[in-house]
Amino acid sequence: MITLDRLITIFSALNGATQFTETPVRHQGVIIKSAINTLHANGVIATKAKMMDRTFTKIESSTCSSTTRNCFPNMNHLDETHSSEHLRKDIPAIEAQIDYTFKNKTLIDLAFIHSSYASANGNAIDRCNERLEFLGDKVLGLIVSDFLYSYLPDQLEGKLSYLHSCLVEASACTLYLKKIALERFLMVGKGEAMKEGKGRETILADLFEAIMGALYLDGGMEAARRFFFDHFEDVVLSMIEKPQRNWKAELQDYCQKSYQKPPEYTIFKEEGPEHLKNFMFKCI
Repeated sequence: MITLDRLITIFSALNGATQFTETPVRHQGVIIKSAINTLHANGVIATKAKMMDRTFTKIESSTCSSTTRNCFPNMNHLDETHSSEHLRKDIPAIEAQIDYTFKNKTLIDLAFIHSSYASANGNAIDRCNERLEFLGDKVLGLIVSDFLYSYLPDQLEGKLSYLHSCLVEASACTLYLKKIALERFLMVGKGEAMKEGKGRETILADLFEAIMGALYLDGGMEAARRFFFDHFEDVVLSMIEKPQRNWKAELQDYCQKSYQKPPEYTIFKEEGPEHLKNFMFKCI
């Protein structure tokens, strides 16, 4: 079994560096993984980089304390220690993952900056991904609408709308994002990094929409469309074949057709901690 210290020593020797053993442990995993990604992207000492990557991902959890474990960006953790400098160095790895090279690197850099990170670092709203998320949501919606219209020429508007909602809702966007494994690059504030459940899923869905927005601005609708279908066509076709039922959408559709108005909801019960509450609603 190779230890974390041993892995750092190996990387330092390969990269001609000596400072990594002095770096706080939460940063070491980020530095090492970022370096491995960079080696892969640039084709430098590829064989050794791949060997390191395999070794890195096989380190057993028992060799790391809970603090150390949080430093590994490939362990589904949103890392608040990931800095702007790290992100810029990671751009080649991100581009390789999505199979697109940005002409304007600022766009893809911005897509990975969550508002909580921008706020914690004193940056304005134009230095987070919210505006890209807004745009990407509309781009994704149009791409999916266009596809459904062409792919299902015999389906009525109601069915197309239902499938559209299944393919663009937050849970679907989270699924797309996880499929391309880019969450480790997202920069968030400390509070958001500790979120689990729906709060975390929302952050990941927003990241996916921001990436779609960045692709649209850099390469136009065709770049965004190509990225989406090159990576997720199988998921889209599977969801069309066996869509999950959206009970809320069905209820709203029923009320609209039967009573010409949407249902109204009231909260009658709350439970759970403040940051992860569950709400019980009744429809009236």
